[in-house]
Amino acid sequence: MKICSPQLGLAPNSTLGGEVYDREVLVRFAKMGHQVEVLLPKNLPYDRSVKNLNVEFAPIKRIFPAYLYSLIIIPYLFKKYKEIEFDVLRIHVHFLALGALFFKFFHQDVPIVAHYHLDENSLLFNLVNKFFLPRCDLVIADSLYLKKQLEKKFGLPSSKIKVVYCGTDLNIKPGPKDKSLQKKYNLSGKFVFIFMGRLIKRKRPDFLVEVFNRFHKIYPDSALLMFGLGPLANNLKKKIKEFHLKNSVFLLGTTFGREKNKFYNTSDAFILPSENEGFVLVVLEALAAALPIIASNAVSFGESVTNHYNGYLASPYDIDDWVNKMKSLATNKHLCQKMAKNSRQLAETKFSWENTAKQNILLYEKVVKN
Repeated sequence: MKICSPQLGLAPNSTLGGEVYDREVLVRFAKMGHQVEVLLPKNLPYDRSVKNLNVEFAPIKRIFPAYLYSLIIIPYLFKKYKEIEFDVLRIHVHFLALGALFFKFFHQDVPIVAHYHLDENSLLFNLVNKFFLPRCDLVIADSLYLKKQLEKKFGLPSSKIKVVYCGTDLNIKPGPKDKSLQKKYNLSGKFVFIFMGRLIKRKRPDFLVEVFNRFHKIYPDSALLMFGLGPLANNLKKKIKEFHLKNSVFLLGTTFGREKNKFYNTSDAFILPSENEGFVLVVLEALAAALPIIASNAVSFGESVTNHYNGYLASPYDIDDWVNKMKSLATNKHLCQKMAKNSRQLAETKFSWENTAKQNILLYEKVVKN
């Protein structure tokens, strides 16, 4: 199959959820033998070792606002179709919607498959998707929650929306605590929570610091490792100082590869109080690392976290509920071990990138045949 997929990024080291999703899926398409054609902004990085992944560059690198990319992709789409007559035009984000529809007007026999990962509520986002999504041949949502949102917000028929869960890197594995990290951050003998995500409002890292402050007063032998960058970093530093938690809460920026795995292994539970997400990739990483998870009882978290099985779903704004669930894990080693085992089993059986890619291709083939 020939798949055309203009992208805003495919960086090998990116941790942005949407970019990670596209990178992992498109690379697997190519490794499965499908021809994948990609347009990237000028000179952006990608994995050049992957056969069948053919990348061309737009004439400019920084595209702002991102909606301008919708115009830039138009000549590329017509040129590429003239060269190879691709079977599917794959569009991830609404930024590219207008360019895709302009192409579709002249090539109605080429199906557009839209991938929907995050339900935003801005006026422009909703207007573009209200116009764009009904004109796509297939919409793939990464959770049942998002499918319901699409039906509710944009009036899409259920039959037009298919759910394919995201995958995770199963090379992230459970392992022993890293002694050098324990020594560096004085974690030995402590119950360690880990947070990974951008330091932005909807992920609520500030709420997490407040929750941990309350928990730490009850259970002082505890620590919180926070990974991510974003505009709330300075505010978090102030809160950590205000709560006298500089020796217990650590803002650690970003981490990748083996180093990330070491931090997962050195932690006892993953925690994420976000109030708006698609299907959160770091939660799936935590599953792969065999960690119990505490997440908000909101959006799609219930599709990867089951209460009392591999973690807890906490009432989004109830600090006491979060503290009680943290206490439940910190004071019951046997329960943690049981949940950890269940998390890894879920990752292996339900959330692999290989499964995600295969399910996408099956849907692509059906829409092409139809």
